[in-house]
Amino acid sequence: MTRPVDMIELPHRGWGRASVPVDHAPPGVATVMEIQGNWLSSYYVYGLVDTPDTLEQGLMLCTQNHSRQRLRAVVPREYTHVKISMGTGKIALLTRWRLGFRPADTCPELLTAAQGRHPDVLLYNGPATAATFEVLGRGYAQLHRFAVDGTGKQELRTVGLGPFRGGVELPPGPILVEVDCLTSWSLTLKG
Repeated sequence: MTRPVDMIELPHRGWGRASVPVDHAPPGVATVMEIQGNWLSSYYVYGLVDTPDTLEQGLMLCTQNHSRQRLRAVVPREYTHVKISMGTGKIALLTRWRLGFRPADTCPELLTAAQGRHPDVLLYNGPATAATFEVLGRGYAQLHRFAVDGTGKQELRTVGLGPFRGGVELPPGPILVEVDCLTSWSLTLKG
């Protein structure tokens, strides 16, 4: 199970929209962003390339909707920044966040099972195996795998609207398993 014992410092802080430079992990190890809001926070986080010659928004990395949970997402190396965009509605004006970066090899390890109510990144070091992915609420969930260096993103399962319970195949580790969701989820290794 994942536990909060692996909390990292979140040195970047702000209200509403912002762009934060990515503190990338050393070459060969993926960078994982960790962000936390407050109960009123509603925001989307995108990758961003912001150089003297280029300004281009990339893919959405994760989303947060009224929770204090810490979210984790893999940040591809091509992004120089992450961009925080507010959700809609008057309450979105109260969006407060704290953000930090960590090397992927410091993420919680998937040993037998993990669960959560927010996006997360887990490190898996075992052999190829079957697992059960369960989405407990009505929201969407996507399960991806990456190489430990952040390359080779592969979709393992997409659930458009839960609830859902079904099998997935995890390739041999070391790999990163990323859960992107807006609902409760669990991932349990078989055997």
